[in-house]
Order: sequence, then structure tokens, then C-alpha cells
Amino acid sequence: MCLGLERHHRTMLIQRQRFQEVPQQLAHGTDVALFVFVICALIFISALQTAYILALVAWITRLYLQGNPVRVHFPLLVPFGGFALASALATITAVEPYHSLVELRNVFEAALFYLVLNHVTTEERATTLAGVLIATGALMALYGLTQSVVQGIDLRIHGTMSIYMTFAGLLMLVALMALARLLYASHRRDVIWVLPTFLLLTAALLMTQTRSAWLGLAVGCCVILGLWKKVCLLVLPLGVLAVFLLAPQVVKARALSILDRRDVTVQHPQSPRDPDRRLGHLHNNMIQVAAERGLLGLTFWLWIWMAYFRRTWHIYRSLDTAQVRARALVSGSLASVVAFHVEGLFEHTFGDSEVITLVYCFMALPFVVQRARLSGRASTS
Repeated sequence: MCLGLERHHRTMLIQRQRFQEVPQQLAHGTDVALFVFVICALIFISALQTAYILALVAWITRLYLQGNPVRVHFPLLVPFGGFALASALATITAVEPYHSLVELRNVFEAALFYLVLNHVTTEERATTLAGVLIATGALMALYGLTQSVVQGIDLRIHGTMSIYMTFAGLLMLVALMALARLLYASHRRDVIWVLPTFLLLTAALLMTQTRSAWLGLAVGCCVILGLWKKVCLLVLPLGVLAVFLLAPQVVKARALSILDRRDVTVQHPQSPRDPDRRLGHLHNNMIQVAAERGLLGLTFWLWIWMAYFRRTWHIYRSLDTAQVRARALVSGSLASVVAFHVEGLFEHTFGDSEVITLVYCFMALPFVVQRARLSGRASTS
């Protein structure tokens, strides 16, 4: 009898131990899925989406098993929640509700923002994720440049993406994160590999011939340089001029076409009022959001970004000059989101799943830094 009770007790202890190991295994699975996400961010959309969905499922399951929701943080929840409700209302009242329901999926992509800021708990882990993404971006930039060599310099390279505009948006975001890491580098070895990486990303971005992404990169560089050393802003025009002079003729012609008033007419001879002309989307984020979600949705959408900029600016100002790793993450995030909106003045970047998921990932980095500092896990190098 006693022997049977002892065996039962031992079995219960083993099962309890295994149950306690499940959250750790789920945390490890989330780590792996996030690394797969950053690796695939510039390669395959299907793998990217699968990775962050698996990461979300593992993270939510772990939270449920732990039963400790107090440790979960939800900054910007009111504007994000309001935008989701406004989007749902627009879907219900739409002329074609089913089609609108399909497009509603991009509301749930914001969950990646909360996943990253709650699961990535240290600056070191955030820096590692950013480093993996920068390295992957360099490989994809190199692959894109080989497309110019093989298929001709006039080709608008697109890497493994379906279209060059998506590839350009991703290169722009990663290039700005690389620039921030380069300027705030605390070790020489970072400069050795990040500098050529940034040059590769910039060269590939030029060969996409996407002017809106070029402008986004330029404005993002202004943000980073202004935060780093304002005097460097005086040198930026010389850098732009040097890039223009060294660029291939096709890139120069594309850049000069910005000043050509006939450009839109030549490329789009049909009148916008032509009933036979159907547009998939409007080439401006704010106008497209207003058309899809109404003025209420636009209000909450603008609130998201204004709240982000305000919080991120306060986080950056609270950092000590010695916290170069944290400054690189925060300034890179801020510049990337600014660039995303600059490009969004001319393209519907908010509707591009590959681009917006990476933006949400970068948006979370300042909040990771803030949580790490508050919990005493921030490092100064």
C-alpha cells in the first residue's frame, strides 16, 4: 500500500515538473519563431507570416499557462483598440462586407508590436535580433544587385519580393537601423561589418529606382544624424550629391524625373476620371485609410503614430549618452517609422504586409529599452 502511494506521488511530481517546463519550452519556441521572422522578413512573405503567427500562439499560450497577466504591457492600446473598432465598424457597413473582411486582417498585424515588446526583455536580445535582420538584409541586397548584373542595369530589382516597391520599403527600413547601429557603435568590429552592409543596402535601394523610398531614407538619415550630432546634417547634402554623381545613368534619370512635370502624364495617360480605370489603392496612406476606415478610423490611426512619436522621444531623451546600444535601437526605430510615413505620402505602405510588420517590430524597440531600464537589465555598452 505504501509502495503504491509512493509511486503515485513520484508520478505526480514528474508530471508537475513537466508541466512547469512547458512555459520555458514555449518561450524558447517564441525565440526561435522571432529569429525565423527576422531572417525571412526580406525573403518570403509566407514564411514571415507563419513565423510570427507561431510566435504569437506560443507567447499567448505561455501567458495563459503562467496565469500572470500583470507582467504584460500594452502601450498605445487605446489608439490601437480604437482603430480596430473603427475598422470593424467600416467593415460591417461596407458595400461589400466580405471583401472588406479579408482586408481587415491587417488590423491583427499590430499584435506583433506587443509580442516583441513583451517577449524581448533585454537590450542585448533586441540588438541581436536587429543584427540578424541587418545581416539578412545585406544578403538580400547583394542578391538584388546581382539581378542588375544578370538582367541588365535598367531592371528595377525586387529581390525575392513580388514587386520592387515592397523590396525598396524593406531595404529603407533596414538601412536606417544599420545606420543607427553604425553611428552608435561601441566596438570597432561593429563598424567593420555594419559599414559595408549599409553601403550594400543603399546601393540596392538605389537600383529599385523607387523615389519615395529614396526620400524616406534621406529624411530618416536626417533624423538619425540630428539625434547623433546635429552638425553632421550640414554634411548630408554633400553625401547625397556624391551618391548622385556615382550612381548609374538610369538612377540619375529617375532622380531627375522628380522635377519633370510631365512625368505623371506620360506614365499614366488615362485620366483619373476615366470610368474604365480601376485603382487597387490610393498612393497615400492617410487618404487610403480615410477611404477604407472613415474619418473615425483615420483619427485613431493618426493617434497611434503621434502617441508613438511622443513616447519614443521621451524615452530617447531619458537615455544617458553612455547608453549607446539603447540609443541605437531607439533612434533607429524613430527614423524607420518617420521614413515609413514619408514614403507613405506617395505609396500605400500601410497596406504592404511585409513592410508594416517590420515597422511594428521596430516600433517595439524603444519600449523594450524602457522596460529593460526600469527592470535594471539595461546595459551601458
